[in-house]
Amino acid sequence: MPLEGGWSYVDFATAANTCPPFINPEQLAGDFGISSANSTGFHVIPNDGTAELDCTLSSSAFNCPNRVALDKNTDTTFVTGTVSVQGTFSSASAATGSQAAHVTCTGPGCAAIGLGDACDFTANFTVHAL
Repeated sequence: MPLEGGWSYVDFATAANTCPPFINPEQLAGDFGISSANSTGFHVIPNDGTAELDCTLSSSAFNCPNRVALDKNTDTTFVTGTVSVQGTFSSASAATGSQAAHVTCTGPGCAAIGLGDACDFTANFTVHAL
């Protein structure tokens, strides 16, 4: 079970990226908070402007489906995306995992922004309690 309180990314590396440069997973690193931790899950306060979320916990493995949902609509494009997180706690104060994102684009403006129909990225991380 993770410690409640402040946490920070201490390492963050892109593992795969088929997205154009303006979708930069390196920008996702930062501090966050954990609350309501128990043997089956915990609550995350991202501290990056995205919505708070609940994660499930099974033994030391955690899963945070649909961490972020993106919907951006312009006159010529509609971009949607989801990010999910999974990983493993090595102790109550440290974990490793990955964030996986899938972004789709529809409309005639997609080619102009270099997105095409869809792209994916995966970023690995290591975090620790503050």
